[in-house]
Amino acid sequence: MNEILVSVVIPTYNRAAFLPPAIDSAITACEGLPFEIVVVDDVSTDNTSDVVARYADRHVRYLPCGSRQGGGGARNIGMAAATGRYIAFLDSDTIWNPDKIRRQLAILRESPADVAGIYSLVRKITPGGQEIGIFPRVTHAQDVHKNLLLDNFIDTPSAIIRREVIDAVGGFDPALPRFQDWEFFLRAAEKFTFIAINEPMLDSIELPDAISKNDAARVVALQHIFQKHFQSTSVQPAAYRRMVTKIVNAMVLTGHSQAGRRFALGSRIRARDKALLVGASFVPAGTMKALNELRKRVLARA
Repeated sequence: MNEILVSVVIPTYNRAAFLPPAIDSAITACEGLPFEIVVVDDVSTDNTSDVVARYADRHVRYLPCGSRQGGGGARNIGMAAATGRYIAFLDSDTIWNPDKIRRQLAILRESPADVAGIYSLVRKITPGGQEIGIFPRVTHAQDVHKNLLLDNFIDTPSAIIRREVIDAVGGFDPALPRFQDWEFFLRAAEKFTFIAINEPMLDSIELPDAISKNDAARVVALQHIFQKHFQSTSVQPAAYRRMVTKIVNAMVLTGHSQAGRRFALGSRIRARDKALLVGASFVPAGTMKALNELRKRVLARA
């Protein structure tokens, strides 16, 4: 039996209707390689188990969780069970391009050992297939950690990484309700670097009930990441200020403007920036949300 080269880890929760295209895309992308697909079911209440059972003879393993783990915890369970030399991440509402894995492997095999993995652009689409935009607007292969402190530009399903990366930095932080990918890649980029393919290698479906729509989870996650990664005085002022701004913005969106003002005033940003954030905290939550959506649409078209 051939050694597994690529392990595809798919965490899922109540996405039975979207799983078949995702799994099919992984099988196609890994065709001809020694691979396995590990589907981690985070206590779904739909027919996810029946859907995965149809793939039992196609290198697909089904791992049901005993209790809810969240995205990070479910990925960790999948990675612990995976046996491949390379770990590729796929979400149940995402579809890979047919050549994604082969192209990434070809580059990764020729790269130095300090290259942790390869990521790509992502095409965001509606459930009906209409393009929303391409993410991220800018990729980085130099000063990856420094740039990640400013913004997350590595989408987990776009990435394939060497197993040694997980051994070196650990898995995803299960305490995070959102941004598990950002926090994981922040840790990884402290020790390794990454290479980008500057074209979309997958389609990601924007669903209305996705965790990325949960503003309360955003506040919790941003504060958690702030405590873990932004307390060092070595963090550049621009990155620190940007993170404080994100947190205040998230607090305003959830109706906690006063908490946002306290957070801004207690931060290490300049007095002028504190004044600007305090002023912004008086903007009504609905207006702030509309401004954020407008900004996203403008950036998507840029």
